[in-house]
Amino acid sequence: MNPPFHKALLLADLHFGRANSPQANEDNLDFLRWAIDEARTWGADQCIMLGDWHDNRHSLQVSTILASLDGMDLLNDNFKKVWWLPGNHDLQKRNCRDAASIEFARWLPNIEIIRDPLIVDDCVFLPWLLPDEHKTLNLNGSRYVFAHLEVAGFLRNAKSIAPEGPHSVTTKLFDQQDIVFTGHFHQRQIQKNVCYVGSVFPFDFRDDGDDQRGLTLLEWGHDPIFRAWPSQPLYRSMKLTHLLDATQTLKQNMTLRVMVDMPLEYEEAAQIRDHLVSTYSLRKIELNHSREEIDPAEQTDITFQTIDQIVEESLFDIESVGLSNQRLLDIYHSLI
Repeated sequence: MNPPFHKALLLADLHFGRANSPQANEDNLDFLRWAIDEARTWGADQCIMLGDWHDNRHSLQVSTILASLDGMDLLNDNFKKVWWLPGNHDLQKRNCRDAASIEFARWLPNIEIIRDPLIVDDCVFLPWLLPDEHKTLNLNGSRYVFAHLEVAGFLRNAKSIAPEGPHSVTTKLFDQQDIVFTGHFHQRQIQKNVCYVGSVFPFDFRDDGDDQRGLTLLEWGHDPIFRAWPSQPLYRSMKLTHLLDATQTLKQNMTLRVMVDMPLEYEEAAQIRDHLVSTYSLRKIELNHSREEIDPAEQTDITFQTIDQIVEESLFDIESVGLSNQRLLDIYHSLI
């Protein structure tokens, strides 16, 4: 049996459009250029995209769509085959795969969007699974699984573990497989034979100090190779006294949240901030003059949405009121 690939680049969780930030979209494109160059130099001629190419399934700004298309072009033009799994953030509705925001990639000849579970020789490809869909899967003793899964027992973030329940996917599902590579949770982590490859780089202060992100290179029958993007954005929270004693730890593209814990006028602290930003090519230093300790996970584990986004998401989550979700959305848009 000929394997579906010899050497492949694995990517997950780029989240184009997060926070509607032009900088975030440009970071994604810069990362893709680096990752493609690394993969092609290593010998990869295929790519496996493990889901969540986009961030908000209900709101894609035009600038994000343009950046997204540029990224798709990069993958299509550099690999003879791109296996593309929709993640939950790519889908119009979390519990339905009928429509996805990545569908315009269907016109690119080297990209195959995998809309339903697929077995190809010794590989299983699993897009975001519907409730209890895993109970009817036939994995057929396949060697590799590539997926976008929510597996119980793994860290969803630094403080939260995905719980196990009657409807949960667990590692037991994959007892017959060699290894599972999946997207969805952003921290790189491995339990038994299930590997979350991690997001492409840190996104915000929820990733404070966790820099083990990037690309995954996989050669058939070999252990995966993980590489972090040297220019990735980084996030750190610290006290000012610690910062002044540890400037050697500062890196390019780092964003700092600093608690001013010493007697210092605001103007003096601002001068220190500006000096450090320019000297070490930092992205930003946020000064906090509060005496409270900084807890980055609690302070940033919130996604701010517009009223329109909140209403649209709520309308899409309504199960049935005699009207389709799209019709409800059309009515709402006609009123604003």
